[in-house]
Amino acid sequence: MTPKERIEAYELALKDYQKGIGKNEKYLFDNRLYEGFCRYFINVQGIDVYQYFMKIDFPELYSQKPNPAFDSYVWFECGELAPRIECLKKAIELTKKTYNL
Repeated sequence: MTPKERIEAYELALKDYQKGIGKNEKYLFDNRLYEGFCRYFINVQGIDVYQYFMKIDFPELYSQKPNPAFDSYVWFECGELAPRIECLKKAIELTKKTYNL
């Protein structure tokens, strides 16, 4: 993916995650926001970023991964949107800064 394509994907994800604030668990699950980035990008945007591919396709987002992550599959507890929103904002900012976009 090009940097511009990544920004577009990050920005769409950011809008979707922000829309999920205050919504119930069913809404988050139905919109693939509940389980985290991989499920969201695969099922909503059609971008396979599961595990290793996240590091390759979305390096700016992957660099936001907490160390240690919540568990081996998700970075944060299921249903927590605020930390994911912050990761997306930082990924957008980093991509724009790195590529002068």
